[in-house]
Amino acid sequence: MKFWFYTLLASLTLAGCSKQEDVFYSTVYPVTEIQVQYTTQKSESDYLAQLEELTAAATAEAPVKAGGYYHLDFSRHNGGELYVMPNEGSEVISGEFDKKPASDKMTFRYGEQAYEVHITSYTNTEEIRCVCFEVDLTEAYKQAYQIEDESFKLIRRELTAHIYD
Repeated sequence: MKFWFYTLLASLTLAGCSKQEDVFYSTVYPVTEIQVQYTTQKSESDYLAQLEELTAAATAEAPVKAGGYYHLDFSRHNGGELYVMPNEGSEVISGEFDKKPASDKMTFRYGEQAYEVHITSYTNTEEIRCVCFEVDLTEAYKQAYQIEDESFKLIRRELTAHIYD
């Protein structure tokens, strides 16, 4: 009898320990627009066609387009589960994210994507301050497009409808 009692007690203890962590905060960042910003100290006319190509490529390659969203479930003090809808009506992709407390950076990992976003803000057309995720694409694009301009910088901005707290 003791054997079955302790077996049952051990099973219940293991089940309790393997329970998925509770979500203590959940939030959604609906993407409303993708922008690309570049800076250079060289004359833009020197390679304007290439800059237009880079801007178009960075916009097209954005993993979440306008109409898509990021859904974050904080289940740990520094992150949790991530659910991403790349386009309006597309299938949701599960992943995870990390965010150090009091940091303005997060790392997203889902599907074959893994990247860091810098959390900033912008003022939308209704004069409301909203969240903007900025992704630095500088090094990847310098390498892919063989850009030797040391002053060149390329940032993808994902404007969201989430109010900036």
